[in-house]
Amino acid sequence: MFNILAMCDDYILGNILNIVKKTIDILGIVVPILLIIGGSINIAKGVFNPEDKKAVKKVVNQFVSAVIIFLLPFVINTTMKIISVANDDTTSVGIHDTGKVERFDLATCWNNIRTTKIDYTASFDSSVKKTSDAIQKELENNKYEQIIQNYWKKKEEEKQKQQNNNNSNNNNSSSNVQAQTFNKIVLIGDSRFAGSDQWYKIGNEKTVYIAKGGTGLQYIKDQMTNIKKYDNENAAFVINSGINDRGIVNSYISYLNEQAKTFKGKVYYLSVNPVEESKQQGSPYYTTNQQVNTFNDKMKSGLDSKYITYLDSNSYLKSKGYNTSDGIHYDKETSQKIFDFITQYVK
Repeated sequence: MFNILAMCDDYILGNILNIVKKTIDILGIVVPILLIIGGSINIAKGVFNPEDKKAVKKVVNQFVSAVIIFLLPFVINTTMKIISVANDDTTSVGIHDTGKVERFDLATCWNNIRTTKIDYTASFDSSVKKTSDAIQKELENNKYEQIIQNYWKKKEEEKQKQQNNNNSNNNNSSSNVQAQTFNKIVLIGDSRFAGSDQWYKIGNEKTVYIAKGGTGLQYIKDQMTNIKKYDNENAAFVINSGINDRGIVNSYISYLNEQAKTFKGKVYYLSVNPVEESKQQGSPYYTTNQQVNTFNDKMKSGLDSKYITYLDSNSYLKSKGYNTSDGIHYDKETSQKIFDFITQYVK
């Protein structure tokens, strides 16, 4: 941004002032000549028609206008010189580009504009310097931005480390669950359990699957009558659902807590298990492991441990490894790992 105190050094403003001054000088000559010619024509008309008083009045006005316009450049230049001289004795009122406080010098610039040689090179160099300074400032801003990004990256790493510790603790909590033996194990869930049953035929003589792809809490509600057909003191019910409707975690908690109280058998909730985010690119059902962890944390803290036992297979799979076909659904080996994990505590 230019400083008006140094405008005579600015190429564009210098040229503008020069054009304005030349225009005023030309008008101070051309317009009076035109007015004199017009006045002469009106005088001629008055000679041939002495009774035309309007013509005489026009002649007077035109000659007065010609004198005023002719004197206008002289008046402006004289005024600027007076201002320039007066400014020599006044207090400084501005700051030059160099940072030095100086007086307002527009009048002197005006008076000397026609004799001032505009240095194109200096003007260009000045613009380059200003551009260079702007680039340097931008680089400094980027440096600070990088510092901020590094800070948040470090905070995210610390958060992830804490999450891993929590997962480890959750895994230990599953290990503390006492294994129990049952005559019937009912596995209730969505496509992940359905795949173990229909695709891979994973299970044993005790196992009953009540599972369907693309389902969630509503499916469990719809199947509750069918589920309770297997309810007795020697039955276990393992619920693994939530990947398809993570947004209603509170509804899961309230419904399962309410229903678990009515069961004679033992009720387990198997955590929602991890995903492979890289394999889900473009999927409309894209899910992150952070979303899975958040859902599981809320379920673990919200479920009534008096009636429902929480099993953390999510941390177990992360420690043992897992594979999916599309980021969500597991291959046979991973599905077998999940079933083996269940049978560690539910036999």
